Amino acid sequence: MKGVTIIAEHVVKNGGDGAWLARALFAGFGVLLLLGMFGLFLKDCHDSYFDIYDWGVVLIALLAILCFGFMCAGAAKNFADDSTHMEYTVKLDERASYLEFTERYEVLEEEDGVCRVRERG
Repeated sequence: MKGVTIIAEHVVKNGGDGAWLARALFAGFGVLLLLGMFGLFLKDCHDSYFDIYDWGVVLIALLAILCFGFMCAGAAKNFADDSTHMEYTVKLDERASYLEFTERYEVLEEEDGVCRVRERG
């Protein structure tokens, strides 16, 4: 394309964005599991029978299962998306048509006439 000088090419992995979510959900699962065990301990230590402890344990168990499911889904998405795309660092001069350039490339970052872009598609 006229007026566009490629300065650098970068291979960027598409996956990896869900790793923090998987770690956070795993930590949440651990906390809920500990709370569930604490609820069972309280129920066993109490002399009288309270239904509130049973419902609390069931609720915490359901939340733990839900949290574990989200953790697995986040991890699966993170590991399944191994595809990559190319990003380019380019310099534009006065011969470049900005309209034609933006139709072909998505501008991710721009500073002083130097752009980081990736192809649309």
